[in-house]
Amino acid sequence: MFTTYGQLKNGDVVYIQGYRFRVDGIRISSKAGEKTTMHSEPNRADVIRFTGIALDSSLIGSGYDGGTYGGYADVQIRESE
Repeated sequence: MFTTYGQLKNGDVVYIQGYRFRVDGIRISSKAGEKTTMHSEPNRADVIRFTGIALDSSLIGSGYDGGTYGGYADVQIRESE
């Protein structure tokens, strides 16, 4: 099953690079149309960011656990079933 970054809610479980993470602290880091630097193109969609809480034992307590993840609001991400 797939959803988009823009449809994520806190508590959702998603796959990132094949590992399961729980979504926490979801936010819009910059809006569609904003330019993040002087020379960048305007964002084509909202940029969604969240803290990824690792659920796979091989990542728990690693630098990936509690990291910031995300993408454009219209990009698909795989949800855990």
